Amino acid sequence: MQPWARVLIAASLMLALSLLVAASLPLSAPATAPEPVVLVEAEASEEEGEWELEEEEEEDEEEEFATGHAVPLPEECVLSSAEPSIAVQHDHRDVRLTLRYKAEEPTRAEISYWLKGSRGSLQLGSASRHLGEQGVIRLSSHMDEHEVVKVRAARAFLVGIDLPDVPSYCTRYLTLRLTAKHQLSNRETWSLPLERRRG
Repeated sequence: MQPWARVLIAASLMLALSLLVAASLPLSAPATAPEPVVLVEAEASEEEGEWELEEEEEEDEEEEFATGHAVPLPEECVLSSAEPSIAVQHDHRDVRLTLRYKAEEPTRAEISYWLKGSRGSLQLGSASRHLGEQGVIRLSSHMDEHEVVKVRAARAFLVGIDLPDVPSYCTRYLTLRLTAKHQLSNRETWSLPLERRRG
């Protein structure tokens, strides 16, 4: 046998052996963190179907994400705690507010939410609601192209709760500033910073 033939056979055996070793190694996928999902209000439109499915599938994760984020409030301000969160779904151009609350007594409230950022402020929505002793309020807003630019440049979302017959100083407790941003693909969520949650 020629020397070059021996070298060729040895090289072929080495290649076959390395392919065999590579094929036996386990494949691994990159680890990804679970996405916190903010529960949303169901509305009658075709786009809402996907939101409803996400809510059903990932409700447990949302509950864990939301635990302990409530702001304690003075008793004379009627609400004893408020826990707001904002979800922005860029694919659907939706901004959604979820506000969990506890109240000392049933009351009427005007809820509004807006944003501030490098492209200016934007009023997103408001509604009048009757509050029980505890519950969840959900509001949503659909954005046009001009509003999408402002939402992408947001630095903070603000939630205002206007209650009748409360002392004027309650305004500073009932205007909640959400600056903790969590970006996940085309969805982002905003919540209160840790120091604000502790009151």
